[in-house]
Amino acid sequence: MLLLSGNAIYERIQNPGQFKIKEIKVLRAGGKLPRNDQVGGTCGIYALDAAFQIKGKIVAPPRKKEWRSGYWQSESIPTGPSIRRKAKEDGFSLIGEISGARDLMALAASLGVKVDIAEFNSPDSLWTLVRTAIDRGSSVAFPYASDDTGAPAISKGAAHWCLLFGYSVDAFGNRSIFSTTYGKYHVLRPFELFKGNQSLQDFESQTWVKFYFFESVDSEWRGQGEWMPEVEAEKIVSDYVEQAKKFGILYGVGKKSGVTDLLNKPRGGSVVSPKKILDFKTDAANFARIQYSVRAKGQCVVV
Repeated sequence: MLLLSGNAIYERIQNPGQFKIKEIKVLRAGGKLPRNDQVGGTCGIYALDAAFQIKGKIVAPPRKKEWRSGYWQSESIPTGPSIRRKAKEDGFSLIGEISGARDLMALAASLGVKVDIAEFNSPDSLWTLVRTAIDRGSSVAFPYASDDTGAPAISKGAAHWCLLFGYSVDAFGNRSIFSTTYGKYHVLRPFELFKGNQSLQDFESQTWVKFYFFESVDSEWRGQGEWMPEVEAEKIVSDYVEQAKKFGILYGVGKKSGVTDLLNKPRGGSVVSPKKILDFKTDAANFARIQYSVRAKGQCVVV
């Protein structure tokens, strides 16, 4: 796995010989590389949105707050449900997660876009699938187990989606696939992607809770909602607080309307303990068991 900047990908497109690349094809959205800037547990939705960008499908933003962005305002599209809201209204999602290839296909159909499910059973069949799709101008929303960076996890990892949007073959016959997730670009071998998909574990029934966290930036509070497993909330928030202390950031918790309590103070003082963090949850979602082994292994969505 190789992590590349957008500029590094453009260099490979423009000067393949310099990188000993024999063949390269990369899809773009409006002349630019597609970008997947996922926020929260919405990876499948953002992968689908990035695929829509490539196809020029101006449907709806992935989340409602993006209606306020310059892009969506400039397109003069009547404000309506975001892709995430549509997924929740139609019963495909509780908080933004997408549980399988057929759910993603059905979500796209509810937005007026036809997509296809494709199946694979080996690194070679995955390579052929991706290459064929990209050669005809289609990208691939791909489910797999990932680590915290979005790279495929070879054994255990969280269920995740990325978008596959390009490929290359070098002078030695090595095959690579370009993906985007978390606002970054990865170059991956077909084997890595295949192994990541095959490493998907079923998601056991559990409760997730939502908080609103805030950072003080230039004397202003900036915050957003975040979902996390209830049983892991104390540890996750403890890690957040340690990072805030390390960088001297004032960190707080509250409601959608604003911060109400501090989680740390750079100079010390009375703060909320992570042990009490569940007192500040603003919502909860009870997940039933999700069989990724049935709903996502060996499958992806061609857009």
